[in-house]
Amino acid sequence: YAPVDGDTYVKACNAPLQECYICYGNTQTKTNLILSSTCLCKGVFAHTQCLVELATVKFKGDEEPTENPFFGCLTCRSGYCEGSIIHSELTRAYYRLCKDYEVSLREEVMSMNSMAKLLISEMKYDEATELIEERMGQAKTNITEAVSNSDENAKLAFECVLFETLKLRAKVHEALGQWTDFKSVLEEALQLFGDRTDTSS
Repeated sequence: YAPVDGDTYVKACNAPLQECYICYGNTQTKTNLILSSTCLCKGVFAHTQCLVELATVKFKGDEEPTENPFFGCLTCRSGYCEGSIIHSELTRAYYRLCKDYEVSLREEVMSMNSMAKLLISEMKYDEATELIEERMGQAKTNITEAVSNSDENAKLAFECVLFETLKLRAKVHEALGQWTDFKSVLEEALQLFGDRTDTSS
């Protein structure tokens, strides 16, 4: 028996553990639990760290994966339940990997987006805000550099990054009930489209 990973809370149980389908081990620690997967695979159990290591190997592999291995099961292709321990561990591992590994702008934004949403769901608003503000600052610097280099494609790409981070910032204000700041951030996000409309007209 392995605990069901449904709400980041695992009940203690003295029953024998199922084998991890990756390493075939059946021992666990507090930081490396064997959990019943929250994907569509039924009766599948795995160590959280085995899932992280498998996703990391696939992500760094010679062949580019058709789907992000940190976002879902590599067997059934369905996503892991948000709020589950498996989802949390994979999200954190993906973010760390993208910080330390050379990745595309798209991957970097996806990892930041996922991590910020996780922190917001965990009500760690200060950490989420710090992460979002850091990326917003980088995006604004990138936009300024793109304008000075007359690189319209780069400017558009980083405006999209800024837009995504502004949406996340709005989520934090919404969660905290800071409606004046919420409105201000949304107006800044909409202004990006207004600027582009004015330029193209």
